Amino acid sequence: MGASPRVVVDGDGAGHVLFRAVGPNGYIVQHATNGEFGGTDWTLTNLVVPHAESYPGDIAVHSDGSVHCVTQGSEGFGIPRPVYYHRRNPVGQWNMGFMASDNLNAGDPVIAVDHDGAPHTLWQELDGNFYTGFLYYSTQRDVWQPHQVFDNMSGGTAFAIDANNYGHLFLEDANGDVQYLKSTVPLGGGGAGTPELTLVPRALILIQWRLDKTASCKCGWRTRRRHR
Repeated sequence: MGASPRVVVDGDGAGHVLFRAVGPNGYIVQHATNGEFGGTDWTLTNLVVPHAESYPGDIAVHSDGSVHCVTQGSEGFGIPRPVYYHRRNPVGQWNMGFMASDNLNAGDPVIAVDHDGAPHTLWQELDGNFYTGFLYYSTQRDVWQPHQVFDNMSGGTAFAIDANNYGHLFLEDANGDVQYLKSTVPLGGGGAGTPELTLVPRALILIQWRLDKTASCKCGWRTRRRHR
């Protein structure tokens, strides 16, 4: 049995599916691949975290054939644990269980990979069984140092890196408005470092400009805070 699938296809046409399975002690995230275009034999791999349970987050592939996944650790209902990063190299060997959210308990992670194959993640902080509204960013390029980039979250996020390494993000704020953010510098490559995110008004018909205070954090991101 499985649930909450996420799927990508690599450059050779092989499918890669991240999903929630049932393990001996509770839920566990598995990766499945058919290895080649049209293949019918699927290989399953448990993505190991040092907790009782785990939940799927997101999956991406790079042009070199590497597979990148993020999962959420848990000790049971209402006891979240950090977000973890897992990588399968181009020859099929896995490295698992790198904390992408440091010691912060987090969920709903999304991942994108830049042109050099470095992973970039966004995830929401959890306190018990509740989301705090804080959205964080971390990347392998910065040794997974969390940086808060939004503090008025509600709902999920969509994240992508374009052909020029700029990041694009859609999110839902606490007012139910969809916000679109784009990085002002490339996310990776050439020592670009951590980017700023700038809220772009009227990028979508239903976007409303409601954020009017700006503060910069030392990571170089532009954080947006609601006026109180």
